[in-house]
Amino acid sequence: MNSKNAPRGRIFAALAGALTLGSALLATPVNAAVLTFDGDVCEPSGTCSDSSLISQSYGDVAGVLDVQYANLAGNPGIASLRFWGTDYNDLVRVAWTDGGDGGSRAEIFLKPLNGGVVTLNSFDLGAWPDTQRTTSFTILDGDGNLLASSGGDITIGIQPGNLHNHFDFGDVASNTGIRIQWGPSAFNVGIDNVDFSVSAVPLPAPAWLLGAGVVALAARRRRKV
Repeated sequence: MNSKNAPRGRIFAALAGALTLGSALLATPVNAAVLTFDGDVCEPSGTCSDSSLISQSYGDVAGVLDVQYANLAGNPGIASLRFWGTDYNDLVRVAWTDGGDGGSRAEIFLKPLNGGVVTLNSFDLGAWPDTQRTTSFTILDGDGNLLASSGGDITIGIQPGNLHNHFDFGDVASNTGIRIQWGPSAFNVGIDNVDFSVSAVPLPAPAWLLGAGVVALAARRRRKV
């Protein structure tokens, strides 16, 4: 290597290393999660039994995501969804709400915080008690704009076999949030395995990284003089 080019090469190598490390620091963190309603996720004690209310803190990620559970129709006095252990076809530990087969509607709102983006991957629906029920679902963003839907009423519960229905949504994403709504039966049709990810806001470039670029540029200019 020409000796005159060696300092410049070392400067560019240092800058490249700084930028590589900076890129790692600036990479957008992604939180992937599945709402399975396992464990102590009910209120007020945490312990779940059939018909317990699901805690509004279940699924939350501090500073990244707020998960909200809402009964949209059926019983205005209920402020969350309910838990049930078995018999929603082959699903266990599901969320549902009050109101019967013709008058119940539920929502799970995945609300990003601080400018993040939520992507819905999939969820499961099952029918109680180990049977078939009719319902529909819509997927909205946080402002109420339609992102996806079942296209009308669908039959939940695959017979024979007593299997649940699985729905994939690999490309449904929003920075205002994802609202999963189902009904008119969110009573005998329950939801489980809500699979999603949320990307946090990218970190700002650290001052030392910007400084490294300025120093390298200044050194390059001095070499040209």
